[in-house]
Amino acid sequence: MSDQRTLAVAPARLPEDVITNPPIHGAKVHGAMAAVMGEIGGVAKGRENKQQNYMFRGIADITKAAQPLLAKHGLHLVPHRVVKETKRLRETAKGGTMMHIVQRIEFRFYHQDGSWVSCETTGEAMDSGDKASNKCMSAALKYALIIAFWIQKPTPRTIPQSWRRRSSSPRPSSSRGASRRQRASRQPADPRRAPWNARCGSTRS
Repeated sequence: MSDQRTLAVAPARLPEDVITNPPIHGAKVHGAMAAVMGEIGGVAKGRENKQQNYMFRGIADITKAAQPLLAKHGLHLVPHRVVKETKRLRETAKGGTMMHIVQRIEFRFYHQDGSWVSCETTGEAMDSGDKASNKCMSAALKYALIIAFWIQKPTPRTIPQSWRRRSSSPRPSSSRGASRRQRASRQPADPRRAPWNARCGSTRS
């Protein structure tokens, strides 16, 4: 009689970096993020890049608007992993070198109940010193917040109805025009214009 043995195979385990958000009954992360989205409003492009001539919103402007609301609704944000990174040295016009870095970073928004939502964004930066990675992470964080909460530019302030000129109301005449007409009415009639006034039906004497 042959000896038959059964080989027990252990279930495969997923690596930590690919485990997705487990479903949690009554998770509040989505509701909290929607509440932040409804309150955060817009952030103006108040900074200027004079070298390339455009206006932009800095990372400090975005975090200043988002941080109080994240704390209010029990949320916090952490960088979870760098999904992809590329680095290369680039030569400048003056003969120097700059480090060019592109990073795809996954951020996670955690709620105090343990549920979370992930968001991946790309940051890109160049620097001649040791700040290329710092700038890259700041850019990725900035756009993670902008995308997650749909942070737009502020809408123009509504003009009160009382300030608007109504088309039905007559346009007020200026004092300069009224005084000019009064001076003209006091001047004596020019006899040389009598034939012209007669043909045009003028009532001025």
